Amino acid sequence: MSNASLTYRPCTDRELQNLPFVTKARLKKVFRAPNDFLSGAPDLGIEVLSPNDPRQTMHRKLDPYFEHGTRLVWIVNWKLEQIHSCRPDSIEVLTRALDVFSADKVLPGFESRLSQVFSKSLP
Repeated sequence: MSNASLTYRPCTDRELQNLPFVTKARLKKVFRAPNDFLSGAPDLGIEVLSPNDPRQTMHRKLDPYFEHGTRLVWIVNWKLEQIHSCRPDSIEVLTRALDVFSADKVLPGFESRLSQVFSKSLP
C-alpha cells in the first residue's frame, strides 16, 4: 500500500503525515478512492520526528491539522523518548516512563504508558 493512500491532502498542504487515523463515522466524508489521498483531515494524526526535523517545524505543521478538523496529534520524538499530545487548545509533553497518554474521544478507552512505546527491548 502506498503512503499516499494513508494520508490526507488539505487544500493548501501537500505534506504527507506519518500516520493518520480516521474514525469509521467520518470515513465516508473523507474517503475518495483506494489509491488516492483522503479528502479531509484525520481525527488523529501521528507525526514521528526524524533526526532532521526541528521540533519547531513539527509544531508549525499543527496548524493545517487543526484548521481542517483534526482533533488530536501526537508528535513522537524517539531521540528524547517523548510524546507531545496536541489538541487545538493545548499541548501536553509526556516525558516520564509512567506518563499515560490517551486518545480521549477519538479512540475511546485507548491509553498507553510512555514506557510501552519506548520499550528498551525494541531494536
